[in-house]
Amino acid sequence: MRIDERTRAAFEEVKEIYGFKSDADALRGLIAILKNREKTVAEVEGRVVATLRPCIREQVREYGRTEECKDLVRALVDEILHEEIG
Repeated sequence: MRIDERTRAAFEEVKEIYGFKSDADALRGLIAILKNREKTVAEVEGRVVATLRPCIREQVREYGRTEECKDLVRALVDEILHEEIG
């Protein structure tokens, strides 16, 4: 089966990105990647969360010191108290 130039170029790009040495290796690698897609997605998600967690934690700490945040917390506590009392 022949593939068009655009598909061939994309395949060559995949080989380069993933470091596959031959077309056969690239095909086996792509099949493995597709077969393990859910595992790969979970791995990527885990690494992204692990990488971003410290940044997000620091941003939350900084936001927690603002008057805007304190006002939101007070409003939430008031709402909860009114529900409990009522």
